[in-house]
Amino acid sequence: MARTGPPPLPPAAPADVQAFFAGEADEARLEDGPVTWVPVPDMVRRVAGPRGIPAVEVVPAGHGARITLGWGVVGFTILVAVAAGRMTVAFPGVGNPFLRPMRSDVRGWIEQANDHLHAQGRRLHPLEVRPGLLVVRAGPH
Repeated sequence: MARTGPPPLPPAAPADVQAFFAGEADEARLEDGPVTWVPVPDMVRRVAGPRGIPAVEVVPAGHGARITLGWGVVGFTILVAVAAGRMTVAFPGVGNPFLRPMRSDVRGWIEQANDHLHAQGRRLHPLEVRPGLLVVRAGPH
């Protein structure tokens, strides 16, 4: 069943991300560097410690982006793109059982975001990707 509420966002999420999911803005950005608002999964906290601040790197990849999210020695890469107005996600090389729960969490979050945007009458446009920057835009169906 589709979940139509916004995906969970921590209170420290950037204003543009919060406004995007509230339907008050048409774009949100993700830039290289520390992303202190991303929650640290329990399994990462056990390995990286309580001060594991995630860092992100964005690189163009085909019609989308390769996003690497890392907490010190722990991290993973996802490939994101937009197809038929919805974000798609793939996990290259994430066969490690340690990372499977994170893969499931990310996939669920993106599915909930897609369902929420659809319920708002919005769909995603093709991603704007440059080294160090991902811009996600949405507009009416």
